[in-house]
Amino acid sequence: MLATLGSTTLVLSIVNAADFGWTAALTLVPLVAGVVMLGLFVRVERRAAQPIVPLRLFTSRERSGAYVTRCSAWAR
Repeated sequence: MLATLGSTTLVLSIVNAADFGWTAALTLVPLVAGVVMLGLFVRVERRAAQPIVPLRLFTSRERSGAYVTRCSAWAR
């Protein structure tokens, strides 16, 4: 739930930035909420016995670089 809501609010903030600008409350509130929810998701996953997303996936520099590249290409 945290991952879905966090990702959705981040996308909402990017969409709102196109219409209202990056400093508008309609952009900043979802942006901050999305970052907080994704941070909570990482915290929950770190403590889970069987995480949905094993955080060890991000220990590989190549894999993490591919994820960042993919996300930045998507954001265009």
